[in-house]
Amino acid sequence: MLKVGTIVSIISCADPYNGIVVPLTDSFGVWQSPNVSMVLITSSGEYQGKVYPFQKHQLEIISESS
Repeated sequence: MLKVGTIVSIISCADPYNGIVVPLTDSFGVWQSPNVSMVLITSSGEYQGKVYPFQKHQLEIISESS
């Protein structure tokens, strides 16, 4: 799982989306895995403001949280 606050680009989509890694909540318990991170989409468009699970290989790190 990537560190909370890490800024990422989702590379598994046809359209370019950016987002920020957010903490997992109990409602997403089924995805608690070392390879899955919850990402809040920050790019404009229909997915903006929504949170989705992504595997690490689907993401490219833009900036890591300190």
